[in-house]
Amino acid sequence: ISRRLQKKGLHCRVTAKKEFLTNALKEQRMAFATAYTDKDEQWWQSVIFSDEKAF
Repeated sequence: ISRRLQKKGLHCRVTAKKEFLTNALKEQRMAFATAYTDKDEQWWQSVIFSDEKAF
């Protein structure tokens, strides 16, 4: 199918597989997030946020 689409000038893509969150991963994420709830504004001013994602 993809070769026929390419002959017509169309490009096909395969979707990336997404892993579902297990209960263990959800608990780890919650523990990570709650570890930073007591940080004050001055501490957060020193944090560098970056939105890097590998696809």
